[in-house]
Amino acid sequence: MSSPELEGLDAARARVHAQADASRRANQALRELASEVEAAVGHAQSAEGEIRVTAAVTGAVSAIQFSDAALEHSAADLARELIEVIAAAQRDAVLRAAAASAAQLGENHPLAAELRDSADRYGRPATRIE
Repeated sequence: MSSPELEGLDAARARVHAQADASRRANQALRELASEVEAAVGHAQSAEGEIRVTAAVTGAVSAIQFSDAALEHSAADLARELIEVIAAAQRDAVLRAAAASAAQLGENHPLAAELRDSADRYGRPATRIE
């Protein structure tokens, strides 16, 4: 082969290597994002702070805390409030996962939008805590 043909092959090989490297970096970034999304945790508390809940993006509740003041409520009121705070913590977790997705993929990426939209199934937060 002539020198220009070899140069063309070398250039093509370099482009393929660059594309493969870019693909590996993108794949790693997506794996890291998936881990971050899966690890997203939300927090919420009742308006008066008597109930605090921590929930995972999967919806699993990992912590519920009641203040002594919570015991002054009737069982029915406490149960109703607890359900609302759990939903708020779950929603917060999904919104945190959506924010992580948007930061990595862009605000208008379909995954970020889908996560934001899915948060609505949990209703509105009682009080989000950091």
